[in-house]
Amino acid sequence: MNTIRRALTIKGHGYFTNEDTHIELKPYHKFLIRFNDGFEFSPTLNDMKVGKHTTYIERNEHRLLMVEHLFGVLYMYNISGLIVEVKKGNEIPMFDGSGKRFLSLKPIKTQTKRPSFTPLFPVFSERIAVFPSHNLRLVYFFYNTAFPIVAYTKNNMFDLANARTFSLKEENGLLKKRGKFYIFVPQRMSREIVFHKMFDFLGDMYLLPFTLKGVVFLMGSGHRHNHKFAKILRRFYYEHR
Repeated sequence: MNTIRRALTIKGHGYFTNEDTHIELKPYHKFLIRFNDGFEFSPTLNDMKVGKHTTYIERNEHRLLMVEHLFGVLYMYNISGLIVEVKKGNEIPMFDGSGKRFLSLKPIKTQTKRPSFTPLFPVFSERIAVFPSHNLRLVYFFYNTAFPIVAYTKNNMFDLANARTFSLKEENGLLKKRGKFYIFVPQRMSREIVFHKMFDFLGDMYLLPFTLKGVVFLMGSGHRHNHKFAKILRRFYYEHR
């Protein structure tokens, strides 16, 4: 398990709430979310919910929106020791490059080791499947598009975090009015949409009690499919570890 070397303050604007938001990330010995009214908890997969185009955390009427991009970077860095202090708003800010701001987190190792898990045989879910491998690789394919299959390894993890959040073309007018970052065409980098969907997947796997090793095939999947797959993986892990 890693923690972060120093605290990081994040201020910005909510993608969904359209309100100013402010969070602080601080080193700690476990993962904790603390709200400005003093309520705090260590989230599990059961606290993770699916909204429209996003993932959020909720417990006891306390909700934190747009967690997937922070969680994606935490997953890539294997950071599970930090406090997320919510100072203002209830949404993690949006950036032009979904996880770009969080890449400045500097992980340091602790004595506690987070387990890894490699399924002994393939695990299938709706639009997602994982096959045994010694390392994590993601392969994403969009249905009915010209996008090719793209493989993810740690060699291109920064491309994933830097990929922009995108919207459907019919939603661009509203988002542009609110000053949101969006893409339809052209993209800033080759396969940017595919990279972002892979990045979302990593963020949605963050609250699993292990790091996953395997070749994961993602067939046009989104947050809803990722969450369903995460719960299947968790059950599989406790049954076969």
